[in-house]
Amino acid sequence: MFVPAGSQVWSRQSGALAWLYVVGPWDAERVRAAREYFEEARAVKPLPEPWGLIVVALASAECVPEALLALRAAALRDIRREGRAATAWVMSPELAGRSVMGAVLHSVYQDIGPMEVFDNEGAAETWLRAQLSGLARG
Repeated sequence: MFVPAGSQVWSRQSGALAWLYVVGPWDAERVRAAREYFEEARAVKPLPEPWGLIVVALASAECVPEALLALRAAALRDIRREGRAATAWVMSPELAGRSVMGAVLHSVYQDIGPMEVFDNEGAAETWLRAQLSGLARG
């Protein structure tokens, strides 16, 4: 994975999984930048449907209300039109804002698709693969 110097957003893909790394705190501009970066990455290397997204929050999970609205809009678009099946968030236990944002994210995703918050990428990947496997068995 190549990370440009000074970058606040980067991603990687493997099969039907995508990782989006974003340095917080989050505002609507950071969500927009992450969305644009991720859409460009998917244009270069499309994901097979259904696919899962792992969002890794770095430095801070703190988020303003406008960013939450932007996160919800992006998730709705991906789930309804782009084939995203589930979303896993990774926030280390010591991450600033993690104790509040875990509950807030559950409310953001409440009625739009499966979402869970994890302490590490390994647990998030295991859960997402299970989600995708369940869809394949249908």
